[in-house]
Amino acid sequence: MKLNDIQPFVRQAVICKLHSGLYTGKKIKTRDCRLFYILHGNGEMLIEGKRYTLKANSVILFQTGTEYVWQSSDVRYIAINFDYTQDYSHIKRTFSPINAEIFPKDNFSQKIIFDDAQELNGEIVLFNCHDSATKITNLAVEINTAGEFKDELLSSLLKSIIISIIRQKRERLCSGDTKGSIITRQIIDYVQQNYSNHITNKDLSERFFFNPSYANRVFKAHTGFSIRTFIIDYRINQAMEILRTQNAIISETAFLVGFSDIPHFIKTFKKHVGKTPTEYVKSNSI
Repeated sequence: MKLNDIQPFVRQAVICKLHSGLYTGKKIKTRDCRLFYILHGNGEMLIEGKRYTLKANSVILFQTGTEYVWQSSDVRYIAINFDYTQDYSHIKRTFSPINAEIFPKDNFSQKIIFDDAQELNGEIVLFNCHDSATKITNLAVEINTAGEFKDELLSSLLKSIIISIIRQKRERLCSGDTKGSIITRQIIDYVQQNYSNHITNKDLSERFFFNPSYANRVFKAHTGFSIRTFIIDYRINQAMEILRTQNAIISETAFLVGFSDIPHFIKTFKKHVGKTPTEYVKSNSI
């Protein structure tokens, strides 16, 4: 399978605290895939015999049938149970970990082999994953929120998280322009999480401690866009999504995507889309 082909099915996303004696020291496996994000605390986990020391902002991702052992009683974390496909989306109930010694060989969800993201064929453990925190937290909140197309949104969110994890892992292993890739990723993630707020190159430089001109050159070399162009494009794309899927008025939409000047928003929207927001809404109405 290729990474682009996945359509994750999110079965559960919950905030947990590892209590003393709960799975601690026991070799366990799970029927579906797991993603853990450590909120706070310290501890250890053995995954297929390899020991990892965990702390806040650590991410652990592995497939069904992976043997692991919790070795901590002081960890609070988000646990996401999921499949990489929709093949078993009809099975809504969650699955508790199973003693590894009695794990069924005919488990319904089989391990998937990835051709272009071989990192997913084994476990992934990353530290200092601050960039993933907001996305993972949003997913955990969304799963408990009533709304149309919730499963589709959860699937999209998780796919985005998985791709982000793969990118972070590769960037950290890359021996080439690692610094430039990290700066670019930091800017993109920050914009995606804060596009509704006022953002300038100066704000970004102060947040991530780099020279504004240098950051803009690096960003353009990696994306083909200036930082400012990327911010505007992202805001307009979000505005299109809001206007297409929500019953929001033009002024409200402008505010939600970071425009305080309504005429400027309308002018910018028309420049990028070829239609005013009102024309766009009419063209997409049923």
